[in-house]
Amino acid sequence: MKTALPTHPLRTASDLDPLMQAIGDARIVLLGEASHGTAEYYTWRTTISKRLIQEKGFQFIAVEGDWPDCFEVNAAIKKDEVTYGSVPQLLRTFNRWPTWMWGNWEIVGLVDWLHTHNRQRPMEQRVGFYGLDVYSLWESLQEIMQYVEKQGDGAVQAAQRAFQCFEPYGNDPQEYAQAIAYVSEDCQDEVNDMLRALRKQTASQQPDGLADQEMKFGADQNALVAVNAERYYRAMLRGGSASWNVRDNHMMETLTRLLDLHGPDSKAIIWEHNTHIGDARYTDMRREDMVNVGQLTREAYGRENVFIAGFGSYEGSVIAGKKWGATPEKITVPAATRNSWEHQLHQQLAGDNALLLSSELHGHQELQQPIGHRAIGVVYRPEFERFGNYVPSIIPDRYDAFLFIDQTQALHPLPTHADEHTPPTCTRRVSKSWFSANLRRHASASLHPHTLVPWVQLRHISIWSRPFSREARKSRYLVPCQSWRNVCCCRSPRRYSASLSKQQGTTKPSHVTTQLCHIFQQWLSSRFLICQVPLPVFS
Repeated sequence: MKTALPTHPLRTASDLDPLMQAIGDARIVLLGEASHGTAEYYTWRTTISKRLIQEKGFQFIAVEGDWPDCFEVNAAIKKDEVTYGSVPQLLRTFNRWPTWMWGNWEIVGLVDWLHTHNRQRPMEQRVGFYGLDVYSLWESLQEIMQYVEKQGDGAVQAAQRAFQCFEPYGNDPQEYAQAIAYVSEDCQDEVNDMLRALRKQTASQQPDGLADQEMKFGADQNALVAVNAERYYRAMLRGGSASWNVRDNHMMETLTRLLDLHGPDSKAIIWEHNTHIGDARYTDMRREDMVNVGQLTREAYGRENVFIAGFGSYEGSVIAGKKWGATPEKITVPAATRNSWEHQLHQQLAGDNALLLSSELHGHQELQQPIGHRAIGVVYRPEFERFGNYVPSIIPDRYDAFLFIDQTQALHPLPTHADEHTPPTCTRRVSKSWFSANLRRHASASLHPHTLVPWVQLRHISIWSRPFSREARKSRYLVPCQSWRNVCCCRSPRRYSASLSKQQGTTKPSHVTTQLCHIFQQWLSSRFLICQVPLPVFS
């Protein structure tokens, strides 16, 4: 970095004074994180949230979590009495992998503080805790059924039809996504009918106080989750940016509804990954027509009413899985790549933490060009960082502030057992047998799919909906799954075949491997094929 950047020390809560001043009268404050498993991101966001609630009157926290689980926490912290035993017991409701995102001791501290704070306030002034995400298809359907059965009116039949439509797929939305890939029938009409019936029902009822109003809102929100979750799983089949955009538009719609629920002067705190809160227009996501919550809030409410704070670190440790659904483990985060944003801050600050304000960075011309900015998801393989963990970003425009913690530690998960029926975040998993059966459908009669499995060591196939880095794009057809268990994209079948044949000791491309790549191209509409998910999956 040619010139030193203006920074503020970041050691104690009082060091956040410049940040509070920069936030000013913003209505929406978005607090990011560079991973889903770093203790300091959670503790600093907790400290900022407390000050926003106490000093600026913010009314709720909305997180990158499922609506039903977060709403259970919301209801508990607004009661006078403790009805959940202990906070760790309450947080066992977060049993969808990755369980540690909201089931951790750092969140225990936040929830305990919120309940204590709320008991000192009138019911109408108690701070809420809500989930913005779209994954809880089955849980939301179950919540709707319980709600309408208590009401006993016209919405019952519409809810039952939607429930019955999804019932053949058990409680696993992935089964639904796989099924509709080959048949025209889906549950789109049923969930839309259910949403209309439920909204008609709730519109005719007058709520009795805030608790009753929230219960009606919650039922309506569960129906909206079902509608958008069905859209999300259909969009996954198309690949590209479609499913990502469905998800972030749903989160934005939920945020708007929550702001409307709390009144025209309401204020919201958002906790999500940097990839969701950092304005997508100032990253490489824009080239892929991807939007995110940060961009959408600025467009909807005006930049002066939205404040975005990103987070990052140089090195440390993180809680993540080596593959989707794997047991979470503490993984070492290596030193940031040379010339990345985090590396340059480490070089300037010599190990200190710092707060940077974008209003003070705009005069630095070198920051008007994209710079690699690390992002770690719930799946993390540090040995593959250079292939996709750095998002090219124009930092002063992507964020309004940035909190840099040089050395970070993994958060502390609660011992929560993950439900085995969990939907993927940005990937679609396909079992070996399911893949083989469907590959046979598309393969020529002379090519038996089971002969291909040893070559690519196929345990499952995943379609990754986020684009690769430039380095990964250059090398994708040169890295066969057999050796690296990495990218197995077949954009150039003959070149990939030659690479694989060379590793097998042959002198010319194998006709079978060339044919294999052509079959992959026909079978998948997605641009990317990944074996064993070694690259980051952003949640």
